[in-house]
Amino acid sequence: MTVIAVTGATGFVGRHLCAEASRTGVETRNLPRELLREARLSDSIRGVDAVVHLAARAHRQRDDVGDPEAVFRADNVELTRVVAQACKVAGVPRLIFVSSAGVLGRSSPPEGFCDTSPPAPHDAYTRSKLAAEELLRDRFAHDLQIAIIRPPLVYGTGATGNFARLLQAATSGWPLPVGAMNAPRSFISVRNLCDLLLQVVRAPDVGGLRLLAADAEITSVADFVRSIAVAAGRKPRIVRVPLRAVGVALRLANRQDELSSLTIPFVVHCSAASSRLQWEPRFRLEDEIRWTVASTSMGGRTWLH
Repeated sequence: MTVIAVTGATGFVGRHLCAEASRTGVETRNLPRELLREARLSDSIRGVDAVVHLAARAHRQRDDVGDPEAVFRADNVELTRVVAQACKVAGVPRLIFVSSAGVLGRSSPPEGFCDTSPPAPHDAYTRSKLAAEELLRDRFAHDLQIAIIRPPLVYGTGATGNFARLLQAATSGWPLPVGAMNAPRSFISVRNLCDLLLQVVRAPDVGGLRLLAADAEITSVADFVRSIAVAAGRKPRIVRVPLRAVGVALRLANRQDELSSLTIPFVVHCSAASSRLQWEPRFRLEDEIRWTVASTSMGGRTWLH
């Protein structure tokens, strides 16, 4: 039986990954955050076939103090070093690091990002993710098979952040001022992401892989919200409000950084995942939105299925 250890196993992606791994006959070991700070981490992962490193800081917390760059580096770079070193000591052959497509830039070019696009991190989070990638490449690639996965926004049952807010707004029945948010966007269903991660676990050799991962469909925030409303049985009430006005409202709510993440083009193409692993997204975006809405409406009780 294939055995994997998962950091961040109790988080959004981690819970789905462990459930899908169990369903497909892969044994999982949960590596809680407190264990990642201890010297005995290497003992906890001896004998596993791969470590999937999901644990990370994606946002600043209200109680964070000090330099944001230092806060993100501590959780996203230093923690990655600790995990990689433990893999090296324990003789784990493979480390799969979930990074972010955001390391390529805030906005994609008209043709979209590809796997060879040069990095252009734009905030403390994406800079820390790129720094972690470079650390793995420079210090551990000779000892471990390192595979790096770069997803865009991940959605599905249990997601937090921007997707949770879009889901709540789209199912509320209130008019939604997203009609002008029609820039092309890539997203990825958590089930498609987990399917790719498990394919990377099983592949014969993944050393040096650096893969973008996204659903097959390209959409927009306006169409994404419209699909959520339809799946919830609501008549979409999409209102076209000038983006400048939306920006003012977000600034008043102290969430101005969200405007660019919702209104600019962000398209990724997964050519390397297709050519190197013959991976194609198993689930269609419309089906995944329906699954997410149905599961969420039942309190998340169906998210494992």
